[in-house]
Amino acid sequence: MRIFKNKNFTKRNYDCTNIVACEIVEEGAKVPDNYEAADEAFGAYVRNLTPLWIESGVRYYGYL
Repeated sequence: MRIFKNKNFTKRNYDCTNIVACEIVEEGAKVPDNYEAADEAFGAYVRNLTPLWIESGVRYYGYL
């Protein structure tokens, strides 16, 4: 499992959907722009987020 965090996410905004991280779920999928590799501790944090959608082999996580 390869987890990447959104470099633009700073804090939660309760008025809209917040995209916090993404995970590469298909072999050969490209990491989206503005995402950087996350450490193992952040990967555990991502498991508490809501899976939002999957697009082009990348699953996005965040808050609704």
